[in-house]
Amino acid sequence: MIRPKCIRSLILSLCGFFLLALPNTTFAQDTPPTVPPDADPTTGLQIYRQRCANCHGDLGLGDGELAAQLPNPPTAIGSPDYLSTADPNQIFATIQQGNVLAGMPAFGEGGNSDPLSDAQIWDIVAGLYTLEQFTQPIEAAKISGRVTNGTTGEVIPNSTTILQAFTSDFTNALQLETTTDSDGRYTFDLTDIPPDWFYRTVATYEGLDFTSDFVPLTPFITDIALPVTVYNSTTSDDNVSISQLEIIFTFGDDRVQVAEFYTFSHSEDSVYVGETGDYRGGTLRFSIPENAENVAILRNVGGVVDFVPMDEQTIVTSPTERRIAWPLSPGQAGLRLLVRYTYPYDRALDFSHPLPYPVETLSAIMPDNGVSLSNADWAQQEITYSETNDPALTRVRFAPTSPNPTAINASLNGFPERVLDESGQLIIARNEQQELTIGIIALLITLTAVASLAYRWRTTPPALNDQDELLQQLAALDLAYQEKQIGRTLYQRRRTQLKEQLRTIWRTK
Repeated sequence: MIRPKCIRSLILSLCGFFLLALPNTTFAQDTPPTVPPDADPTTGLQIYRQRCANCHGDLGLGDGELAAQLPNPPTAIGSPDYLSTADPNQIFATIQQGNVLAGMPAFGEGGNSDPLSDAQIWDIVAGLYTLEQFTQPIEAAKISGRVTNGTTGEVIPNSTTILQAFTSDFTNALQLETTTDSDGRYTFDLTDIPPDWFYRTVATYEGLDFTSDFVPLTPFITDIALPVTVYNSTTSDDNVSISQLEIIFTFGDDRVQVAEFYTFSHSEDSVYVGETGDYRGGTLRFSIPENAENVAILRNVGGVVDFVPMDEQTIVTSPTERRIAWPLSPGQAGLRLLVRYTYPYDRALDFSHPLPYPVETLSAIMPDNGVSLSNADWAQQEITYSETNDPALTRVRFAPTSPNPTAINASLNGFPERVLDESGQLIIARNEQQELTIGIIALLITLTAVASLAYRWRTTPPALNDQDELLQQLAALDLAYQEKQIGRTLYQRRRTQLKEQLRTIWRTK
């Protein structure tokens, strides 16, 4: 499905990072510019959007998103003024060989790690001469399709079908309505429409809206088909499953963030709408552990990092259970959810929650960072090393030791060597307890040596002075904390007091 991004992005967006500028020099010509007749402008525009538009702009006007960052402004290679006098052979040569003065690298063979062939470069040149057409209204276009029931295979006659058009800023600019004929077909005839709109059709069936893909119309594509598939609904979750669940642990300062990526699937050719038949009352169930904090539910809308909040569609049924008021479409990956929450973390954590549906693939991922997943329910599966050889970026993947898990049970143990700060930057975590223990041990060793010498001089060992008593209290405090006889807050406060008393003694000596 083409996602509803900016229409220019659908037509000409994203290109090579380094295509900085073509020369501003133009060449007078006695005859109109010519391009080889076998050059394909459509293919050329596809390459242009991948390698050129970020600098030269979607329409070649020198206004790409990287243009302001460049030392020299990119040439407006798509402007009519430039193209009316430009030499196609010179444009070809500049793309192929580059322009050192303008800071543009070569894109031909031998000058680029991902070179373009001569035919591809000519395709780009041909495409440049068509860019102006994307600023002109499309005189006539047609959008048609058929509404079909994916559950029964039947066509849907006499069904209301809506055509929606959206601008580049996602504003609904046009909405037309028609009715399918006896064969389930519909047609929309359009005239004088802007070239930067994109379209979808919507069919309502059994109270649910089913949509087509998003597709743009262009000066070269003026007749498109947008079929719509509808489905019967079901209230049975017998065929609902979690085809994949990944649990990712990320450590911060005194906390751990847990991200659970659910991929829900429905093997039946129908839409699951919940037990009551009304999806607004909640369909898919999932659980979170007790005492989870900062819970956030997001829905994946396409790309790996494209998520939208589901606050309005989330129904809290208990402190540990949530439901999503969203119908589950048939097929694999009918819905992808990100469930994110945090936990306080102090060298150990046990948490668990049930899994409401059968799980096909389950894995846990965490940094190779001094913390282990020690629960017997999990076994290490693989280690993915980072390109920088930084242990904090190395990931360890675990898999459950038994098939068909019905719950998540995990135990984390260890002190994270590196953590993320509030801005997401890696920092080295100071294990203050360990540092203090090492320091005390070293100090005690020194004191033991001193005491041994003193014993030679005096038959009766001296009584402990204030310093020694404080050191012994520190050691006893550390031992009590290690054995979890006291809490972290009390431990830190008491340790700070003892250390300050030691400093006072040392300053007076």
